[in-house]
This record gives sequence, structure tokens and C-alpha cells, in this order.
Amino acid sequence: MLRKKLILVVCSLLGLFLCFHFAMVAVHLSPRNPFKERISAAINGYMNPVFKQGWYLFAPNPVNRHESLQIKARYTDAAGRPRETDWLDISKPMVREIRANRLSPKSRLLVYESKLIDGFLSDEPAARRKAEKRLGAYASYLLQKRLKIKGHISEVRVRVVVNKFPRFKERHQPDSKGILYYHYTSWIPFGSVGQKGEIP
Repeated sequence: MLRKKLILVVCSLLGLFLCFHFAMVAVHLSPRNPFKERISAAINGYMNPVFKQGWYLFAPNPVNRHESLQIKARYTDAAGRPRETDWLDISKPMVREIRANRLSPKSRLLVYESKLIDGFLSDEPAARRKAEKRLGAYASYLLQKRLKIKGHISEVRVRVVVNKFPRFKERHQPDSKGILYYHYTSWIPFGSVGQKGEIP
């Protein structure tokens, strides 16, 4: 008897969750409307990044490129000498970690990176300037919290690397044979990160 009740409770909870999930998906995919605008933060928080789905495998806009971020820093070492790092790839290690653990919280950072790149490659100067500032803050955060350069960092620079894949007639070639395009930010003053991770 207890087992039947337990099964009934679990099935009821699962049914309620599925109803909730499909309702959220339906609202997320619906056209813009006042109700959707009011609860957009809750919907986006639920859908991204776990349930986010892109349709770029299909025509008319299939995926045709891969984008990644690399950062460089100017710093003063312990002896007081000015130095500059090599370009440090910050996207590839994150992608490897996410592939090893699909539920990794770093998937949110990857989505954030993608939005920064879209803004930086925008044709609108205002969006580009805003994205460049945010890229500088993001690079500062990673340099201080993850990459740990020994010395006093003064400036950071970011480059967006776009790899356009070989086209269909050259599909037998690996992605690495595609054309690489580099887009650089200017040197941006390093912003120190506070205790809670915020950048002033």
C-alpha cells in the first residue's frame, strides 16, 4: 500500500514538473507579448543554458564558423620589469570542461562569451563599444580569478578569433583548414575584482 502511494506521489510530481516545463517552453517560444515581457527574466533563467536550443544545423543559416576568445595582459613582474603575456585561449579549456560535464556551471560563461562576441562583431558602433568594455571586464575577471599572473597587471587586450569552416565542396577537410579572422580590442585598463567577483 505504501509503495503504491509513493509511486502515485512521484508520478504526480513528475507530471506537475512536465506541465510546468512545457508551459515555460511554450511561453519562451511564443511571440513577444506583455505577459512574456513581464516574466522574461524568470523564463530566461529557466531556459538558459540547459534547455536552450539553436536551429543552426539547418538551412538557411547553418553554422559556418567557430568563435573563441583569447586574452593578453601587460604587467610588471616582481623585479619591476614591464612584461606582456602571450595570447591565452580562454574558450577552449572551458569547452573541454563542459564536454566532460554537460551540467557544468561554466556553460553559462560560454553563453555570456557568445553574447559578448556578438556585440563586439556588431555593425553598430554603440553596441561594439559596450561589448569592448565588457570584454575588458571579463578578461580582468579571468586574469585575476583563474589565470593568476604573478605581477601587477596594468592593461588587458582581447581578440576574437573567428574560424570560418571549409564550405560544403571542401567538407572532407578538418575545421582547422578554415580561414581564421582576428578582431582586436584596444588595450583596456585592468579592473580589479572585488571579494564577491564584481568589477568596479
